Amino acid sequence: MNQKKTLKDQSKAIFYASTLDMSWRLAIVFLVPFFLGFFIDNHFKTSPLWTLVGLVIGIILSVVVVLQSFKKINHRLEKSDQIKHNQVEGSKEKNDT
Repeated sequence: MNQKKTLKDQSKAIFYASTLDMSWRLAIVFLVPFFLGFFIDNHFKTSPLWTLVGLVIGIILSVVVVLQSFKKINHRLEKSDQIKHNQVEGSKEKNDT
């Protein structure tokens, strides 16, 4: 029972850490190109050209960040499952002896 609670807590910790990491990364990769395009448009009076270019770049980079985050989450969960599997195998071996 205690082991199940520990694994559940580990899964929650992985989720919260991954969500926080993805949130600030998404904010940066989306907002920086968008506002950079906005400021370029204001300076050169080319509105909305560079704002739209920044928007498209921000969307593309956001997709990349989300895919990288999912890959990282899956890797962490697989690692957690391997640890869980090894613990279960270890406890079975102790019970057999």
